[in-house]
Amino acid sequence: MPRRRRAQADSNLFSIDFDYIETVLQEANAQIVSKAENILDEGSVFQGPITSNNEAEKLKTLVTNIRSQMREVSKARLSDGRPFSEATKVIKEWFGKTEDRLKALDNRLSDILSDYTARLASEAEAVRQRNAERERISIEGTQAPEALPRRPVGITLQGDPVVSVAMPTSQPSFEEDFEEEPEPEMPDVNLEWRVKNYSVDKLDITLLMPYLSDFAIKTALSNHLKENGPNLLEGVEYEQVVAKNL
Repeated sequence: MPRRRRAQADSNLFSIDFDYIETVLQEANAQIVSKAENILDEGSVFQGPITSNNEAEKLKTLVTNIRSQMREVSKARLSDGRPFSEATKVIKEWFGKTEDRLKALDNRLSDILSDYTARLASEAEAVRQRNAERERISIEGTQAPEALPRRPVGITLQGDPVVSVAMPTSQPSFEEDFEEEPEPEMPDVNLEWRVKNYSVDKLDITLLMPYLSDFAIKTALSNHLKENGPNLLEGVEYEQVVAKNL
Protein backbone atom coordinates (compact mmCIF):
# COMPACT_ATOMS: atom_id res chain seq x y z
CA MET A 1 0.00 0.00 0.00
CA PRO A 2 1.46 3.38 -0.92
CA ARG A 3 2.23 5.71 1.93
CA ARG A 4 -0.13 8.60 2.45
CA ARG A 5 1.07 11.98 1.37
CA ARG A 6 -0.15 15.46 1.87
CA ALA A 7 -2.72 16.36 -0.72
CA GLN A 8 -1.19 19.78 -1.24
CA ALA A 9 2.41 20.67 -1.93
CA ASP A 10 4.13 23.62 -0.31
CA SER A 11 2.81 26.13 -2.80
CA ASN A 12 0.52 29.10 -2.47
CA LEU A 13 -0.66 28.80 -6.07
CA PHE A 14 -1.06 25.16 -7.09
CA SER A 15 -2.81 22.37 -5.21
CA ILE A 16 -1.72 18.86 -6.22
CA ASP A 17 -3.27 15.63 -4.97
CA PHE A 18 -0.30 13.24 -4.89
CA ASP A 19 -2.36 10.27 -3.75
CA TYR A 20 -4.65 10.62 -6.76
CA ILE A 21 -1.64 10.79 -9.08
CA GLU A 22 -0.23 7.59 -7.59
CA THR A 23 -3.58 5.81 -8.00
CA VAL A 24 -3.83 6.82 -11.64
CA LEU A 25 -0.27 5.67 -12.28
CA GLN A 26 -0.97 2.27 -10.74
CA GLU A 27 -4.06 1.77 -12.87
CA ALA A 28 -2.48 2.94 -16.11
CA ASN A 29 0.75 0.98 -15.70
CA ALA A 30 -0.51 -2.20 -14.04
CA GLN A 31 0.65 -4.39 -16.95
CA ILE A 32 4.14 -2.89 -17.00
CA VAL A 33 4.54 -3.32 -13.25
CA SER A 34 3.26 -6.90 -13.45
CA LYS A 35 5.82 -7.81 -16.14
CA ALA A 36 8.57 -6.24 -14.07
CA GLU A 37 7.53 -8.24 -10.99
CA ASN A 38 7.61 -11.47 -12.99
CA ILE A 39 11.10 -10.73 -14.22
CA LEU A 40 12.23 -9.90 -10.69
CA ASP A 41 10.86 -13.19 -9.42
CA GLU A 42 12.49 -15.12 -12.27
CA GLY A 43 15.85 -13.48 -11.71
CA SER A 44 15.84 -14.05 -7.96
CA VAL A 45 16.53 -17.79 -8.48
CA PHE A 46 19.98 -17.05 -9.94
CA GLN A 47 22.44 -16.69 -7.08
CA GLY A 48 25.61 -17.63 -9.02
CA PRO A 49 28.12 -18.69 -9.97
CA ILE A 50 27.11 -20.53 -13.13
CA THR A 51 29.02 -23.51 -14.54
CA SER A 52 27.78 -24.10 -18.10
CA ASN A 53 27.14 -22.31 -21.41
CA ASN A 54 23.50 -23.36 -21.16
CA GLU A 55 23.15 -21.45 -17.91
CA ALA A 56 25.03 -18.54 -19.47
CA GLU A 57 22.54 -18.38 -22.38
CA LYS A 58 19.58 -18.45 -19.99
CA LEU A 59 21.12 -15.72 -17.89
CA LYS A 60 21.90 -13.66 -20.98
CA THR A 61 18.26 -13.92 -22.07
CA LEU A 62 17.08 -12.87 -18.63
CA VAL A 63 19.45 -9.89 -18.54
CA THR A 64 18.23 -8.87 -21.99
CA ASN A 65 14.62 -9.04 -20.78
CA ILE A 66 15.50 -7.02 -17.67
CA ARG A 67 17.08 -4.25 -19.75
CA SER A 68 14.16 -4.26 -22.17
CA GLN A 69 11.74 -3.93 -19.26
CA MET A 70 13.81 -1.13 -17.76
CA ARG A 71 13.53 0.78 -21.04
CA GLU A 72 9.76 0.21 -21.07
CA VAL A 73 9.38 1.47 -17.50
CA SER A 74 11.58 4.49 -18.25
CA LYS A 75 9.54 5.27 -21.37
CA ALA A 76 6.29 5.11 -19.39
CA ARG A 77 7.75 7.30 -16.65
CA LEU A 78 8.79 9.95 -19.13
CA SER A 79 5.46 9.79 -20.95
CA ASP A 80 3.27 9.97 -17.83
CA GLY A 81 5.48 12.60 -16.24
CA ARG A 82 5.67 14.79 -19.34
CA PRO A 83 2.74 17.06 -18.37
CA PHE A 84 4.44 17.78 -15.03
CA SER A 85 7.82 18.20 -16.70
CA GLU A 86 6.34 20.60 -19.21
CA ALA A 87 4.54 22.48 -16.46
CA THR A 88 7.80 22.75 -14.52
CA LYS A 89 9.51 23.95 -17.69
CA VAL A 90 6.88 26.64 -18.19
CA ILE A 91 7.32 27.84 -14.61
CA LYS A 92 11.10 27.79 -14.89
CA GLU A 93 11.10 29.70 -18.16
CA TRP A 94 8.60 32.24 -16.88
CA PHE A 95 10.64 33.07 -13.80
CA GLY A 96 13.86 32.64 -15.77
CA LYS A 97 13.08 35.66 -17.93
CA THR A 98 13.35 37.88 -14.87
CA GLU A 99 16.09 35.87 -13.13
CA ASP A 100 18.34 35.92 -16.22
CA ARG A 101 18.04 39.69 -16.58
CA LEU A 102 18.80 40.18 -12.90
CA LYS A 103 21.77 37.82 -13.14
CA ALA A 104 23.16 39.62 -16.20
CA LEU A 105 22.84 42.98 -14.44
CA ASP A 106 24.44 41.54 -11.30
CA ASN A 107 27.41 40.25 -13.31
CA ARG A 108 27.93 43.54 -15.15
CA LEU A 109 27.75 45.76 -12.08
CA SER A 110 29.77 43.30 -9.98
CA ASP A 111 32.55 43.38 -12.58
CA ILE A 112 32.65 47.19 -12.41
CA LEU A 113 32.74 47.11 -8.60
CA SER A 114 35.35 44.35 -8.59
CA ASP A 115 37.67 46.22 -10.95
CA TYR A 116 37.49 49.38 -8.83
CA THR A 117 37.95 47.64 -5.49
CA ALA A 118 40.74 45.36 -6.74
CA ARG A 119 42.60 48.37 -8.17
CA LEU A 120 42.43 50.17 -4.83
CA ALA A 121 43.52 47.03 -2.99
CA SER A 122 46.55 46.78 -5.29
CA GLU A 123 47.40 50.43 -4.72
CA ALA A 124 47.07 49.97 -0.94
CA GLU A 125 49.46 47.00 -1.02
CA ALA A 126 51.99 49.02 -2.99
CA VAL A 127 51.77 51.83 -0.40
CA ARG A 128 52.31 49.35 2.44
CA GLN A 129 55.40 47.98 0.73
CA ARG A 130 56.84 51.47 0.19
CA ASN A 131 56.19 52.41 3.83
CA ALA A 132 57.80 49.19 5.03
CA GLU A 133 60.89 49.85 2.91
CA ARG A 134 61.20 53.44 4.13
CA GLU A 135 60.82 52.28 7.72
CA ARG A 136 63.55 49.70 7.21
CA ILE A 137 65.91 52.32 5.79
CA SER A 138 65.08 54.68 8.66
CA ILE A 139 65.84 52.03 11.29
CA GLU A 140 69.12 51.08 9.63
CA GLY A 141 70.11 54.73 9.44
CA THR A 142 69.82 55.20 13.21
CA GLN A 143 72.44 52.51 13.88
CA ALA A 144 75.98 53.84 14.46
CA PRO A 145 78.32 52.88 11.61
CA GLU A 146 81.27 50.66 12.46
CA ALA A 147 84.63 52.44 12.66
CA LEU A 148 87.09 51.29 10.01
CA PRO A 149 90.66 50.34 11.08
CA ARG A 150 93.52 52.85 10.71
CA ARG A 151 95.50 52.49 7.53
CA PRO A 152 99.31 52.98 7.41
CA VAL A 153 100.57 55.64 5.02
CA GLY A 154 104.31 54.86 5.24
CA ILE A 155 106.53 52.22 6.85
CA THR A 156 110.20 51.98 7.99
CA LEU A 157 112.77 49.52 6.64
CA GLN A 158 111.81 47.26 9.54
CA GLY A 159 108.14 47.32 8.48
CA ASP A 160 106.86 49.61 11.27
CA PRO A 161 104.26 52.24 10.31
CA VAL A 162 105.52 55.81 10.17
CA VAL A 163 102.15 57.54 9.79
CA SER A 164 98.63 56.10 9.89
CA VAL A 165 95.28 57.66 9.19
CA ALA A 166 91.74 56.67 10.14
CA MET A 167 89.51 55.86 7.22
CA PRO A 168 86.26 57.88 7.10
CA THR A 169 83.16 56.03 8.14
CA SER A 170 80.53 55.43 5.51
CA GLN A 171 77.48 57.62 5.87
CA PRO A 172 74.33 55.73 4.80
CA SER A 173 71.50 57.61 3.23
CA PHE A 174 68.42 57.40 5.40
CA GLU A 175 65.27 59.21 6.40
CA GLU A 176 64.67 60.23 9.98
CA ASP A 177 61.09 60.38 11.24
CA PHE A 178 59.67 59.78 7.80
CA GLU A 179 56.05 60.62 7.22
CA GLU A 180 54.09 57.46 6.41
CA GLU A 181 52.36 57.54 3.05
CA PRO A 182 48.60 57.20 3.58
CA GLU A 183 46.82 54.24 2.03
CA PRO A 184 43.86 54.86 -0.27
CA GLU A 185 40.50 54.60 1.46
CA MET A 186 38.87 51.28 0.63
CA PRO A 187 35.13 50.80 0.00
CA ASP A 188 33.28 48.38 2.28
CA VAL A 189 33.31 45.60 -0.31
CA ASN A 190 34.43 42.00 0.24
CA LEU A 191 36.58 40.52 -2.51
CA GLU A 192 37.21 36.83 -3.13
CA TRP A 193 39.39 34.95 -5.60
CA ARG A 194 37.92 32.84 -8.38
CA VAL A 195 39.29 30.92 -11.36
CA LYS A 196 39.06 33.05 -14.49
CA ASN A 197 40.70 30.67 -16.97
CA TYR A 198 43.37 28.00 -17.22
CA SER A 199 45.82 26.44 -19.64
CA VAL A 200 45.84 22.65 -19.81
CA ASP A 201 49.39 22.67 -21.23
CA LYS A 202 50.77 24.46 -18.15
CA LEU A 203 48.44 23.09 -15.48
CA ASP A 204 49.91 20.52 -13.06
CA ILE A 205 46.98 18.13 -12.68
CA THR A 206 48.69 16.26 -9.84
CA LEU A 207 48.18 19.26 -7.56
CA LEU A 208 44.42 19.04 -8.15
CA MET A 209 44.02 15.33 -7.41
CA PRO A 210 42.94 15.85 -3.75
CA TYR A 211 40.12 18.09 -4.98
CA LEU A 212 38.78 15.93 -7.84
CA SER A 213 35.60 14.00 -7.08
CA ASP A 214 35.44 10.24 -7.55
CA PHE A 215 32.94 10.79 -10.37
CA ALA A 216 35.28 13.15 -12.23
CA ILE A 217 38.21 10.74 -11.93
CA LYS A 218 36.16 7.73 -13.08
CA THR A 219 34.78 9.72 -16.01
CA ALA A 220 38.31 10.59 -17.13
CA LEU A 221 39.39 6.97 -16.69
CA SER A 222 36.41 5.72 -18.69
CA ASN A 223 37.16 8.12 -21.54
CA HIS A 224 40.80 7.05 -21.51
CA LEU A 225 39.70 3.39 -21.59
CA LYS A 226 37.43 3.97 -24.60
CA GLU A 227 40.19 5.63 -26.61
CA ASN A 228 43.23 3.61 -25.53
CA GLY A 229 42.06 0.26 -24.16
CA PRO A 230 42.65 -1.40 -20.78
CA ASN A 231 45.72 -2.14 -18.63
CA LEU A 232 47.66 0.96 -19.60
CA LEU A 233 47.43 3.10 -16.47
CA GLU A 234 49.28 2.25 -13.28
CA GLY A 235 47.05 2.28 -10.21
CA VAL A 236 43.90 1.37 -12.16
CA GLU A 237 42.24 -2.04 -11.87
CA TYR A 238 40.28 -3.15 -14.92
CA GLU A 239 37.60 -5.82 -15.29
CA GLN A 240 35.46 -7.23 -18.08
CA VAL A 241 31.69 -6.97 -17.65
CA VAL A 242 28.63 -7.71 -19.75
CA ALA A 243 28.31 -5.06 -22.46
CA LYS A 244 25.30 -2.78 -22.56
CA ASN A 245 24.54 -4.11 -26.03
CA LEU A 246 24.26 -7.88 -25.63
